This record gives sequence, C-alpha cells and structure tokens, in this order.
Amino acid sequence: MQRWLRANAERLHSFLRGLLTCPAPSWPAADGADAQERVASELAALGFATELLTPDPQALAEKYDSFRIGAAHVETAPRPVVLARVSGRGGGRSLLLNGHADVVGPGDLARWTHAPFGAALDGHRVVGRGAADARGPLAALVYALACAREVSGGLAGDVSFVSVGDEEIGGPGTLAALDAGWTADAAVVGEPTALAVCPASRVAAVFRLEVDGVEAHAGASFKGVNAILNAARYVDAIVELQSELDRTRPHPLYERLPVAHAFNVATIHGGEFTGVVPERCVVEVVAGGVPGETPRDLRSWVEASVDTVTAGDPWLSEHPPKLTWLMELDGAETAVDDAFVEAALVAGRRALGREPKVEPFLGGSDLRFVSGQFSIPAVHIGPGDMLAGHGYDESVELREVEAAAAFCAELILEWSGAP
Repeated sequence: MQRWLRANAERLHSFLRGLLTCPAPSWPAADGADAQERVASELAALGFATELLTPDPQALAEKYDSFRIGAAHVETAPRPVVLARVSGRGGGRSLLLNGHADVVGPGDLARWTHAPFGAALDGHRVVGRGAADARGPLAALVYALACAREVSGGLAGDVSFVSVGDEEIGGPGTLAALDAGWTADAAVVGEPTALAVCPASRVAAVFRLEVDGVEAHAGASFKGVNAILNAARYVDAIVELQSELDRTRPHPLYERLPVAHAFNVATIHGGEFTGVVPERCVVEVVAGGVPGETPRDLRSWVEASVDTVTAGDPWLSEHPPKLTWLMELDGAETAVDDAFVEAALVAGRRALGREPKVEPFLGGSDLRFVSGQFSIPAVHIGPGDMLAGHGYDESVELREVEAAAAFCAELILEWSGAP
C-alpha cells in the first residue's frame, strides 16, 4: 500500500491542486471550472465507471425529516452527485466513502496572501479555498479507493463513493444518493479532522432577532429607548444559556472542549450615526448543540430565554422583539465503542504508526443523513484543520493528505477487504 501511495503521491497532489483551481460549486454561486467535473474525470482516469445523479429536493423533503427546504437548504438549482463503486466478490461488509466538492466563497480577496483559487504551494502546504474543507479530504478518499482496489487483490465487500456539490448550502446530495440505494454497512465522511476519528457532528439552529427602540436626539437620549442596549440584554441571556446548557447537558465527546454548546453571536447591526438613539438593532446567532439534541430543542431553549428577557422589562413586554429562525441542521453520532469505530482505530494505527485520537467534529456535516437518517455507523476522517476551513489562506499539508489516503485505504481493507 505504501509503495502504491508513494508512486502516486504526485498524481494525488496534482488532482487536489486541480480541484483547488475550481471556483464552483460554491456559495455564493460562482462561475468557472466545476470541481465535481474534475472528480468525475479523475475517477475515470483511475479506471472507475462513474454515474451522475441529480437530486429532487422537493421529493426528498417530503420523504425525509432530516431535509427541510428553507430550514438548512439554500435554494439553488440541484447540483449533480458523482458516484462510483468497486464491487466486492461477496461475503464482505460494504463501505460508503462520502465527500463534498463545494466550498464557501473566498470573501475579501485582499485578505488572501495567495489567490484563493490559485492552488499555490507554500512549502509543503497547498493554499486555496476548500483545501481543508473539504477538497483535501475528498482527494484523499478518491486515492484511498484507488489504492485499496489495486493492492487488495479483490475486495470482499462493495465500496461506494459519493461526492456531492451542495454540502455547504445544506443541500440533499448525500441524501439523494442514499435514497437511490447508495447505502452501506458503514461510512467515512470526508471532513478536516487532522487525521482524528470523529464519530459525531453538531446540531445547529440559526436565528435572527430584531429588537426595536425609540429614536431620539443623542443629547436627549433619556427620551429615547436604545435598541442596541436592549439587544445587548438578549445577547447576554443567550451567552448565559450557552453556559447553562454546558453545565446541565454534558456530552461525553464534546464536554472535553472549552465550550460544548457553541453559540456564535455572528452579526449585529444597529443605529445610523452617533447623533441619534438607535431605534432598531438586528442580531443573528448560530445556536450549536450536541448529538442527542435537536433543532427543535435549541429553538425551545432560545425562545424561552428571549421570553424571559422580554417579560422582565415593561417596555419590551409591550414591544417584543421579532424572532425568526433561518436555518436548522440535525446532528448525529456513532457510539465510540461501535465496531466500525474500532475498525477505524485499527486502520489508523496501521497507517499512522500511532493511536488515532477520537474527537468530536466541531461543525455540522452530512453525517446527519448517513447516520442520523439512515442509521449507518460512520466517522469523519480527513486531513486538515477544521479551524482553517472557511478562513483566509486556507491550506492543507500535502503529506497529511497522503496520510489520510493511507488511513482510509487501510480502513477499506480492514472493513471490506475480507469476508
């Protein structure tokens, strides 16, 4: 295996760098080369037969609770799913490799040291939007599949590959593939884990709070009602809710983090200029929960917290804020003592020469479909740092991409290689 990977390392690097030159698919939508086409082309060059599947969001929303149009999905034209499969000789366990080729937009181009779609090399790292989240992990999965097929002499179980272009917009690509029969006994979801085994993903709900006030001249601010100060009271309550949930609802994987229930006060807009008491303030917040909780739970806790602040102030009681829910994302988890997690640890020891860490995944992912909806035991594995994802000068260490390919190839052999 290591010989095959060494012989094909430059080809893996070239494939990843090619993916990183593609502005599409992305959100906001971008023109230019499409990474999904590069994935299909690379698979074909490696000798795989590929298929394309176009999701039907409306039909999937009607069939499955885990996908709700308008809840997590940014509505766009359906984005094709790239599919490939290695058929086993029979008697073995099947495996699904699932990754996403889409990225978030580059943001302010002036803040990039290197062009976001230039795939520049910086020492042993490649820089570009999606290097960590999640084209690096996706490239590793493609070459893990090719490696395992070549060195195994024939796998016992089927191994399927699914690449989607809509994960970042909460789209149903992975769900569409599962619904079409691309399921398995276990799955690897490619995300940046720094080669850790991550068997869980977060639940999240995003909301907007619109808080009113009364405009007045700054010199007579006592005659107005400051919407920003009122909004700050709600922000304080949300921060306290986060702390309360961490105290009262610990999770064995996430409690090792400094903050388990990751609430992010993401944007705040209020006021027009310094001479006027602001009459309106709008705050947007991501409420993050842990597996076992639901978006409905988060909504209930946030609404109760907002209601408490409102009820405690006579003016706010008569002028309550408007709370709008913008997005929901289900979480999921596989038990750390599951047989597939144990298989991943065995494979990791073989590939890395050390014990892989078992850690929580910090974001949401399509694990919500794989494990949450279809009850398939699954883990996230991939190169790169989750904290680099979506950031400026996002990058990944090329040797770590190679290590992830080896890790996942070993896992394919461990899980599906023998009857």
